[in-house]
Amino acid sequence: MKFPKRKSIRLARELYQGPMIGMATICFFDRLNVIENKLAPHLTSQIVNISKKSDINILLYCIMPDHLHLILNIEHTDQNFLDTITYFKRKTAFELKEKLSLKQLWQDRFIDRIIRDEKELEKLVRYILDNPVRKNLVNDYKHWPYFGGKYYDYYRRR
Repeated sequence: MKFPKRKSIRLARELYQGPMIGMATICFFDRLNVIENKLAPHLTSQIVNISKKSDINILLYCIMPDHLHLILNIEHTDQNFLDTITYFKRKTAFELKEKLSLKQLWQDRFIDRIIRDEKELEKLVRYILDNPVRKNLVNDYKHWPYFGGKYYDYYRRR
């Protein structure tokens, strides 16, 4: 059975071209719970390695049981946010393939948001930091072990 082509959920591609700051929410395939499956520490390690080895500037990440939040600063005009997310998904899936007995790590699509100003960035950072608290995983975001990035380091000291 052939399914009709889906309508694109993206803005015009040039709006994702750097320099820009964007947020992505990426769900794990088949609602995989990476916390229960003990994959979150490996994923954290991969996020840090990818950030160091490539030109991906991760301002904040939060690994939740069935999804990941990322806020990226795309600094260069030759970088594209969508391409960066695709690269990130491919690289993490490849690196974690040995630890998975699954066919796929990530869902094909992801939710994105272009961050236009400091006020919106602050609001989204707070939303991400409060996510484990809202889901009753911890009482204080500082106790959630699967955070990282430059903004998390700043907020953790407050």
